[in-house]
Parts: sequence; C-alpha cells; structure tokens
Amino acid sequence: MNIQKPKILPSDLLRVGWCQGSYALTKSDKLCSPRSRLAAKWDIVGAFNLIINNHSFNKDWPVILNTFKKYIPDQYVSNWNDDKSRTKEEVVILARKIEEELGWRIKSE
Repeated sequence: MNIQKPKILPSDLLRVGWCQGSYALTKSDKLCSPRSRLAAKWDIVGAFNLIINNHSFNKDWPVILNTFKKYIPDQYVSNWNDDKSRTKEEVVILARKIEEELGWRIKSE
C-alpha cells in the first residue's frame, strides 16, 4: 500500500483508550471529534481517522475501508466495533492486522 506510515498507530491509541457508540470520547465519556485534543478514547474508525492526515483522508480512507472489508465483509466497521460482545482485545487485534496490510507494522510486532 502507498499510505504513509503514521507516527502513532491506531492500535496504540486503542490500547490507551477504546470506546463503543462514538468515534471518540473524552475522559469523562463526553462525545468529541476523534481529532479533538480532549479525545481520550476512540472506536476503531475514530482511531484510524485521527492518524490519517487531513489532506490525504479522501484518498487514503477508501483504501483503509477496503482493507477492513477483508476481515469484516458483511458489516459496517463501526457496527462491528460497537457490537456488545466485542472486546477491546479483538479491536486492537483487527487494527494491528489492518496496519500490517497497510505496511505500517511488521507482522511479528
């Protein structure tokens, strides 16, 4: 893939703070933008949204979304994240798989 590797990976953000039902939340669980300086928790979409550069979002997001579809073909990514039975560990694992496919992470990391 030709998407530049970000300095912070989505899986790192998700390990720090993961949420369901919103792209991002503050420490006090208030809704906010994934890019807000107050954001402390992200869903998987919000975490990828945060690390994608503003000017490359329109070009890069479809590539990332298509990569997600390889793993969760029959669902919207946010619906998969928000499933009540979903665990933080499952979300981090999927984020790492996507990062590997994009060439951002070596498979053994």
